[in-house]
Amino acid sequence: MGSLERFERSGRISLQSLLKISHALGRLPEFDLLLQPPPAESIEAMELREQPRRQRGRK
Repeated sequence: MGSLERFERSGRISLQSLLKISHALGRLPEFDLLLQPPPAESIEAMELREQPRRQRGRK
């Protein structure tokens, strides 16, 4: 069963397949809007968002 048929039947699809279908339909640029971070409520919130997150080292 192909990805498109599975998506039509179950509503389930991999992100890769969804992006391929969106590209074929000329709708891929709309994902840029979907993946944008929400607007900051304040300058402080924007500064916090830009700070690099610390990662724990592996042992």
